[in-house]
Amino acid sequence: MVIGFTYNLKPKKNIDRNSADFEYFADYDTPETIKAIKEAIIDDTFKDQITKSSYPLSGKDKIELISYRADELIYKYSANEEKLAVFSEIYYPAGWKAYIDGKESDYFRANYVLRGMIIPSGNHEIVFSFKPSSYITGNKISLASSLLLILLIAGFLVSKILIQSKSE
Repeated sequence: MVIGFTYNLKPKKNIDRNSADFEYFADYDTPETIKAIKEAIIDDTFKDQITKSSYPLSGKDKIELISYRADELIYKYSANEEKLAVFSEIYYPAGWKAYIDGKESDYFRANYVLRGMIIPSGNHEIVFSFKPSSYITGNKISLASSLLLILLIAGFLVSKILIQSKSE
């Protein structure tokens, strides 16, 4: 699977579904609408991550999904200069972490529901990993509860054995 790079950003605030702006972006049949292969809508919330107004495409730029699992996506890419990539994955910051060459990196919401990321020039690996803190916290609580239960059962059995041995 090859994912394309994008350019010609259109930073927008969140658009109300009842507004004229929403109707403009929802009507994909008219020539004035966004061309998803070449344009991306980036919410103003993430404007600090966008350093340029355009990320031109080059014939040598390439990004490829090399591994897909439910909790981890791995991409390899090559680009001659900094690029913006829009991934066809749902933006969900509560659990997904992004890493470029093992270093945690920021990503943002693009085109209202997808993930976007500014990626540096060169050959790199991008990993999206699902590691929600609630799941990790839940596992720790579950482990502590299980250990406590085992200790209580062991303590009860030891006390029973000691009481039986004293009564004999």
